[in-house]
Amino acid sequence: APDAATQASRLAMQVTATEHAARAIASRTVNRVWSFRPFSVFVSALFRSGRPLFVTGFHRTVGCTRCGLCARLCPAGAITMTASGPEFQKTCEHCQACLNFCPCRAISYIRLKPNTPRYHHPEVTAEELCREITQ
Repeated sequence: APDAATQASRLAMQVTATEHAARAIASRTVNRVWSFRPFSVFVSALFRSGRPLFVTGFHRTVGCTRCGLCARLCPAGAITMTASGPEFQKTCEHCQACLNFCPCRAISYIRLKPNTPRYHHPEVTAEELCREITQ
């Protein structure tokens, strides 16, 4: 996670960008952008082909209380709860909501350890995400 000053700066920029986008939508402004980006196409294809392998990096730690929040948060439904805790499936989209919202920091990913600072937008709550996913 970035330091507090960087987070504040990025959030301020995002608020400005969101307001600009909302004004453009309200005024029905047309903004055509040429979107052929070969590098983006390459990276997207690389991500899609490697996605099943990414899930092997997720692990639950001994701090897991089996609360099930990670499974409720997963927009891809790629986490199933078992008696021993969450199991990560190959359909993972790598959004990292499970990692960043876990109240016990009990999910690690490759070198990311339980004591590593986590981040999520301060105005977005886990409950709000769970509601959006179920609707």
